[in-house]
Amino acid sequence: MRRDTIQVPGSGSVTLRWVANNPGINLFHCHLEWHVEAGLTATFIEAPTQIQALKLYIPVSHRNVCANQSIAMKGNAAGNSANYEDLAGQNTVVNANLWGSLVNPPSTPAGSYPLN
Repeated sequence: MRRDTIQVPGSGSVTLRWVANNPGINLFHCHLEWHVEAGLTATFIEAPTQIQALKLYIPVSHRNVCANQSIAMKGNAAGNSANYEDLAGQNTVVNANLWGSLVNPPSTPAGSYPLN
C-alpha cells in the first residue's frame, strides 16, 4: 500500500506543503533503509502544548528498559536539558562509515559528513 508517499527521482527534489491541523508527533522519512541509517529523517511535533495538556506518559515497562541500559529519560540524547545542542556523553556513537545496504558507499571521506 502506498499512502502518503511520494517518489522522488535520483538527484531530484520535491516541495511539500500541508495544513498543520493534526496535533501529534510524526516521523518524516525515506523508505530506503540506508537513508534512515544515514540520518535522513525528521520528526515533526505539531501543537506541543496541546499534547502536553493531555498528560500522556511512558509506561513503566518502557521506562525500565531505559533505566536498565542507563539511558537518560530527560533532555537530549545525552541527558542534557541545559543545552540541547550539547551531545557530550550520549550513550551511542554514530559510526560514520556505516552506510547500510549501500553497495557503493560515497567516495567522500566519512569525517566530512555533518551529523546534525
